[in-house]
Amino acid sequence: MNINISSESSPVKFSSILPGDVFRPTDRYCHFLKVQSNRSLNNAIDLGTNLQVYFEKDCMVYKAKSANLSIIF
Repeated sequence: MNINISSESSPVKFSSILPGDVFRPTDRYCHFLKVQSNRSLNNAIDLGTNLQVYFEKDCMVYKAKSANLSIIF
């Protein structure tokens, strides 16, 4: 997977982004995908490791303006 970053946006609270949004925490240089958390406490997937992780609602993140996934068989 390739992630291209052109510029960073202003930080926002994790609670303000929607499931399906790609983001980066302000204190790390890893990219995540927010997911709906129904029964599990995990609410995001690390796009580098594919591991599920949990973020607090007040965690500050940079929301990606756009993210593209290309699937080529």
